[in-house]
Amino acid sequence: MLTITIFVYIISNFLYRKLTKELKAELNFESDSSFDIWDMVKEESKKGNVKAIIAAVCYILEILCMSVVGIMFLLMNI
Repeated sequence: MLTITIFVYIISNFLYRKLTKELKAELNFESDSSFDIWDMVKEESKKGNVKAIIAAVCYILEILCMSVVGIMFLLMNI
């Protein structure tokens, strides 16, 4: 379970970084702030941009995987 979660995290992180880099280039987005990038992804996904929708799903998967790994780590140390 832990191995699969880490694998999914790595893939989703890679895809999120790649897609946001492409979106920034397409939209001439200048900011490097992670909060600004996430806002840009949310706005573009609401407009129906497929890359932004996939990036948003990858970001949410990334957060879920980090949470699962953290919980599993805590449970292993109890």
